[in-house]
This record gives sequence, C-alpha cells and structure tokens, in this order.
Amino acid sequence: MKNPPADQRGMPLFQKAVLALVGTTLVASVAARVFLDAPSHSSSLPTGARGFAAESTANHPDQAAWWQSILPVVTEASLFGLIGFALGYTTRKVFKLALILIAVAFVVVQVLVARGELEVDWGSSVRAIQAWVLNLHPDVPIAQFLRTRIPTAIAFVTCLFVGFRRG
Repeated sequence: MKNPPADQRGMPLFQKAVLALVGTTLVASVAARVFLDAPSHSSSLPTGARGFAAESTANHPDQAAWWQSILPVVTEASLFGLIGFALGYTTRKVFKLALILIAVAFVVVQVLVARGELEVDWGSSVRAIQAWVLNLHPDVPIAQFLRTRIPTAIAFVTCLFVGFRRG
C-alpha cells in the first residue's frame, strides 16, 4: 500500500466512507424504529404524514416484524461502532501526547542531573519499573523469564511493526 504524500493529512477516503456509512446507518435505524414502533400514535396522522415505512409495513405485517426484530441490533451495532471509533481516535491522540510529555520530562530530568541541580536514585527507579511494568523478579532465571514472555514478545514485535507502518 502506498503512503499518502506528506501534505495530505487525515483519514483515507475508504475510512471516511465507512464512518459516514456507520453514522448514516445509525440515524436511519433510529428513524425507522421511531416510525415502526409507534404505529398507534401515527394512525391519527394523515396518510402522507405517517411516512413510507409505516405505510409499507402496515400492508405486510411479517415484514414489519422482521424489521422490528433486526433494527435494535443495527442501531446498537452502529452506535457502538461510532463509540469505538471515537475512543480509538481519542486514545491514539492522548497516547501520543502522553509519550511526548514523558519524553520531555525525561529530557528535563537528564539536563538537571547533568547540571548537578538534581540527583536521581536510578537503582530504585529501575527496580520500581521492573516490578510494576515488566513484572521482573530477582529470583527468576532469565531463560524462564524469556520462555514465559513469548506471547508478550510476539505482541510487542507485531504492534511495533504496525505502529511504524501507521505512524
């Protein structure tokens, strides 16, 4: 797959089309549920005001039952699709910002240590990172640690590759 030019930013056209389709599906399914779930309220309305969905399902009750059974699934799937996109997009942006802030903080600490204005106990920092993040224990041999971390390594390498491709 070719990379887009540097001046072309944003989502590719296919992703925009999928997002628009999911949004349109959500709006259409909610509108259809409103028309299909309220036939008793629309009976007092003139025929033209009831809408096409209410008129077409009134003539075919089995079709109305099918639509009414599938619409909640379509509505829920499209809603959660949009929520998932929003969470994914936001998480990626927040994660990028957090990584930049962590890198800047690390550089500031290194500059302050180099200038002699700050002293850091790196031993306790490394032990804390090993215990909290890497789950390393001093009594576990390295071979055993590596054997138990094969799934982690595969996930790391795979995501590293994907991250380099997407970033």
